[in-house]
Amino acid sequence: MTSAASAREADAPRRVGMIEIDIVDIYAKGELEGVHDILRYVRRGINVVHSDTRHYIIRRELLFDIDDPVLEKSFKETERNLRALGFLTNVSVSETGTLDDGRSVVTVRVQETWSLTTQVSLSRASGRTRWGLLLADTNFLGYGVNLNAGLGRNEDHSFSVLNFQNRRILGSPLRFGLTRMNRSDGHYSNISLDKPYYTQDTGWGFGLNFWDGVSEPRFYLDAHDLGGPATGEALYAKLPIEDVGLRFSISRRMTESGRGAIVRVGVGGTVSDHSASVPADIRLSDGRVIGGAILEAAENRALERVDGLALRPMIFLEAQGRHWTRARNVLRMGPVEDLLLDPHLRLSLGMDLEKAGDGGQVILEGLLQDWSRVGGGHLFLSLIGEAGFGDWRYRYHSVQGLGGLFLPHGRRRTTRVFFEAAHGANMLGTRALVLGLSRGMRTLGYDGRVGDRLLRWNVEHRLRLPGEMLGLYNTGVAIHYSGGAAWWAGDGAGPGGARHEAGIGLRLGPSRSAEADIVRIDLTWPLDGSSGPKITATTSGRF
Repeated sequence: MTSAASAREADAPRRVGMIEIDIVDIYAKGELEGVHDILRYVRRGINVVHSDTRHYIIRRELLFDIDDPVLEKSFKETERNLRALGFLTNVSVSETGTLDDGRSVVTVRVQETWSLTTQVSLSRASGRTRWGLLLADTNFLGYGVNLNAGLGRNEDHSFSVLNFQNRRILGSPLRFGLTRMNRSDGHYSNISLDKPYYTQDTGWGFGLNFWDGVSEPRFYLDAHDLGGPATGEALYAKLPIEDVGLRFSISRRMTESGRGAIVRVGVGGTVSDHSASVPADIRLSDGRVIGGAILEAAENRALERVDGLALRPMIFLEAQGRHWTRARNVLRMGPVEDLLLDPHLRLSLGMDLEKAGDGGQVILEGLLQDWSRVGGGHLFLSLIGEAGFGDWRYRYHSVQGLGGLFLPHGRRRTTRVFFEAAHGANMLGTRALVLGLSRGMRTLGYDGRVGDRLLRWNVEHRLRLPGEMLGLYNTGVAIHYSGGAAWWAGDGAGPGGARHEAGIGLRLGPSRSAEADIVRIDLTWPLDGSSGPKITATTSGRF
């Protein structure tokens, strides 16, 4: 062999010769030894009851195969894909040996998590108790199927929900989903079939979605426009609305594989029919009765914007970088989280053809978000915008900015800061900005205040306690302060009318579940003395 040939062989990339899958139980062997007898039996019982992930479910997510080059970037993206499944943790892909022919042994090691999660919400405000219970299994019987069901009472209605999603159909890249929700005021069904971008360099994707629903959403109004005092509290009517629609899209990656920013472009469209039933007399949430015709007044075209047939073609652009980092205790407590350290941009432009005869309506939507490293922690920024241009009856806009700062202090203490600002115009009806329990305020109901302007903030200092409660939960205690306001542009209010609150709370983060949200149990006082402390328990909302 010549020296040149020897040099080429030495420079050739190592290749994969064998792939080993190593699946560790929820509680590894070492976690069953040296613990109290009762706890050991509990842990063994959890391992036995849990359905282990099938090996082929893991193999189909691998971005490499036998005889492929050994590439670190493929290993890292494979790890992210496996974590993104939602039912695996402590994922690692690495070379662990060499075969006789010089090819590498690659071991994919994953640990099972408890894939059955529970989301609970409970609040009592204005004499009404609202609650919800959702059971979700992201790995039903180990086949990677997402199945969840729930029931509860939200606003004035009871509800039940069933959702099924299969990540891949018969090993293909197609994903199928089915949702059925029943409420005492109507129903909602959704069927979806799509080919998502499972990897950064997937060449193309498409989506197809059909829905059919009947509901009574809250149609928010401005008390000032109705001749009443501007109290800042939510004022709404309830209108039965039937909604049937079909949405489709297809897109393609336009940039080079494996390097540089990722840019995708696509086309799509929506066909939908909204039919609102407006009675002659409408009872408002404050007890007043108004004529239904007021919803069609010149200064209030919110109903006309959402009612009727809509045919909306669109084009869109999406761009993102390739730099990721791993972190813990950012949005969750315990599991590894993958954060994209490059801006992610999505823009779409469409036209509502059904309104073209009235002067037309062009609709622009945009999303820009980014994670950055700051002072040993992370900063999250997000900007969401939507606007309708054209005939004056249909014009509107909404811009919402959200920021989050997560600063660790040692291994167990973290300071979390959230801030949100939103501005809109012609936001009456279902587009109104809502401030409440699910949007940062614990002493308000789900929609304590509404408007077309919104400000809110939250500061929390959390101490994570050592050990795991029952071997299942990371626990912590927190002190928090929040404030916020929502108001209509013409009611004379503003940030000066913000509500302030402070309190203490308990934090529970499931340590054996990869994607379960943090459970927050809080005792919170409104600082204006308007009422006594509120007890809330929730797993939703940005706090």
